[in-house]
Amino acid sequence: MSIELHHTRIGSWPAVILQNDAMRVIVVPEIGAKIISLQSLRNGREWLWKNPHLPLIKPPLDAIDFGASDAGGWDEVFPTVNPCRVPTSAWGDRTLTDHGELWFRSWHVLAARVDSQNVALLTLAVDEPDLPFRFERTLTLSSGLGPLAASYSLTNKSNVPMPFIWAAHPLIAIEPGDIFDLPKGTRISSTGCVGVDLAPDVKEFEWPSVTLASGKTLDLSHAPARSARFAIKLFAQDVSSGTIEIADRAKREALRLSSNSPYVQHLGLWLNFGAWSGANTQPYYNAGIEPTNFPQDDLSASLGNCAPELLPSATRSWALTISINRSGEY
Repeated sequence: MSIELHHTRIGSWPAVILQNDAMRVIVVPEIGAKIISLQSLRNGREWLWKNPHLPLIKPPLDAIDFGASDAGGWDEVFPTVNPCRVPTSAWGDRTLTDHGELWFRSWHVLAARVDSQNVALLTLAVDEPDLPFRFERTLTLSSGLGPLAASYSLTNKSNVPMPFIWAAHPLIAIEPGDIFDLPKGTRISSTGCVGVDLAPDVKEFEWPSVTLASGKTLDLSHAPARSARFAIKLFAQDVSSGTIEIADRAKREALRLSSNSPYVQHLGLWLNFGAWSGANTQPYYNAGIEPTNFPQDDLSASLGNCAPELLPSATRSWALTISINRSGEY
């Protein structure tokens, strides 16, 4: 059973590789601590989507458009998805950036080592004097076929409450026929569609079937052909253990994301089957699988719906587990 952690370079940027017998994980600290690769070592499948039209670049500090720099991979979204202002809070008069304040910043490496328990550990943080928060993520990878764990810590450095939305933002390199496995009957809401219209009375529905304006039923649990040309943003609420699996039947393998944290009870799903691009390119074929603490995208609009907040000087912690499993192992 093996475990590795070593430093390398991806283009002009330092990167860190964590690897065991099941997966290889590559992180670029200077570009939002983006995870650019989550590769199965059993069969070589790369689970994270890479934008074929945009190169990996370091966004400028005044970046405001996530889509223009979206090279793919896994980013952390905090404290909002949609750009907005929340002036009566720790955010003051600043306009919060599209997809949050983390993806365009350099993160500081606090630890990068294999510990005495044969676990690879990478801790990175955003902690700048002009920001009202400290955000930390630790990735740990166990030896052998062990899972990847992502542990988070958020501190409010201000003297007023800090409302926030957090979402992990891995973009998955889906393939036609992949299965999105959620418990049947999970309550789902939709916040937007491209290339397809839901029935006007559909506010919520039970996974995986939704009724279209045409009266037909659409099964969302299977990735369709690349020519499907529709996209839909969904929120699954109160998902059991925050768990979702994306199963590859052909290769008999599944990517599983789960959380036992009481702060991660919702799941955003961006299913983009060749209908949308954020950079005026050919539309993408990918899926955003987004564990989150709140089932909305706009922090300012969420305040009336009791968006989570962190009290002055308080710290909150939560965690995710990411595993790559053979069929029959989950």
